[in-house]
Amino acid sequence: MDVKRLKVTELRAELGRRGLDARGLKVELAQRLQEALDAEMLAAGPEEGGGGGGGGGPAAAASSCAGEAGPAGGPGGRPHGGDEEEEEEEEEEEEEEEEEEDEEALLADEDEAAAAAPEAAPAQPGPPGEVEEEEEEEEEAAPAEPAASEPLQPPQEEGAAAEAEAAEGGGGGGGGGVNGAERPPEEAPSGDEAAAAEAKEEAAAGEEEDKAKAEAERRGLKRLRDEKDEHGRAWHEFREEAYNSRSKSPPPPEEEPPEGEEDETLVILDTYTSDLQFRASRDRYGGQPLFHELPGLWAGARSTHGVTQGRVCFQAKVSQNLRKEGSSEVPLLRVGWSVDFSHSQLGEDEFSYGFDGRGLKVENGKFEEFGESFGENDVIGCFADFEGAELVALSFSKNGQELGTAFTVPKDALGARALLPHVLCKGCAVELNFGQRPEPLAPVPDGFVFIHEVPVEQRVRTAPGPRSTEECEVLLMVGLPGSGKTLWAQKHSQENRDKRYNILGTERVLHQLRVSTAGTGGSLGSVALKG
Repeated sequence: MDVKRLKVTELRAELGRRGLDARGLKVELAQRLQEALDAEMLAAGPEEGGGGGGGGGPAAAASSCAGEAGPAGGPGGRPHGGDEEEEEEEEEEEEEEEEEEDEEALLADEDEAAAAAPEAAPAQPGPPGEVEEEEEEEEEAAPAEPAASEPLQPPQEEGAAAEAEAAEGGGGGGGGGVNGAERPPEEAPSGDEAAAAEAKEEAAAGEEEDKAKAEAERRGLKRLRDEKDEHGRAWHEFREEAYNSRSKSPPPPEEEPPEGEEDETLVILDTYTSDLQFRASRDRYGGQPLFHELPGLWAGARSTHGVTQGRVCFQAKVSQNLRKEGSSEVPLLRVGWSVDFSHSQLGEDEFSYGFDGRGLKVENGKFEEFGESFGENDVIGCFADFEGAELVALSFSKNGQELGTAFTVPKDALGARALLPHVLCKGCAVELNFGQRPEPLAPVPDGFVFIHEVPVEQRVRTAPGPRSTEECEVLLMVGLPGSGKTLWAQKHSQENRDKRYNILGTERVLHQLRVSTAGTGGSLGSVALKG
């Protein structure tokens, strides 16, 4: 028998017939079988020619199964012919490499199967190349003894264990063992008894093979089921619940980055001095409140340039009312003029003059009836006339119809301060025309020009904002309630007006949620807090 030419399944079958351990790589199996054959040859003696001793019958059967062409006289018999031997050796090497790769991948499964279930009876080797068939053959090739009677041994000790078993006569057969450890010879069975025993062995092997296939199929299905339900039902339920419970609120409005460097000659809305909750449009010729969820919150902004002379105007249009379902708040627009450093609430401090959409004019917190109300799609014209000797006249128009003069401001009181266009809106979007449009939104009285058409040297530019975050400053107030944090912040802001601090606190928000009502000649009539 040529051990080197046997396949893994054939090696295991031979080892199983001799009661030896059939686990391990092909090199170890071949070495183990070769040692067993050497032991059989020593036990049989020279007169029998190395055929396999008392267990020669199974060895001869395996030898014929292996398909050797030469005589079975020794373990090294090979077919003759140099070319054929080279081709067969190359094929054998390729097959051995493939089988060794499969063996290494299945070693872990073999150990688990050998520990969990009793070893199966030997069976005929099947075709190699399929993982499922090799698993079945591994179970069939193992000796049919309980796993508890033979403990598992590590791979490095398998060679020593095989030698010990061979020395005890565990599968060599008839005459003796290795290294002089001899056992008394056993009586060979007669021809009829051997045939009957062989028939019983074949029947038992068939039954064991069917059981092994059924077990392999069951294990295969179980593995597939375990992989499918790897995380378990609770994990999939958690994923579904987490997906369905995600917030469905609309995403915040996209930030509109500035288009390159800002042109200092353009008259646009100044985002540096505007309310934080005012969202200017991309071209900064309009805007709206940022928080639509708070329909009662006012938001205002001024222009970047003001005027101190001439007859100047601009126009404002209520482009859209942002109504919220279930809210009783009425969208409003207040438009007019104010000076730098005045409050963003137009008309509620000194040198701040506004025309309210309820048909009211407001100055320094005092409301009076003026003109008529206006709303969505109405165009309001705002005019400042500096041509008077002592007074500056501020007038308004609605859709091209003049409403008359609303305010007269003494020049001595105004001093060198410039008047800047100012808008304040609540629940609506506003569109402005500073003269950038080719045509006005509504007719303009003769003698007035848009502020954008005033020469640059005659305009007054407000202080520009910081160019980078490194130029910004943040102060954080820490202290107990009522310890004077807000008072200190207000005082510090007044002493450093050029830094234009924004005081973030509830007082500022509540002030911008106020609803002002007025009668003729009255001041702020009532205050209601929203939210």
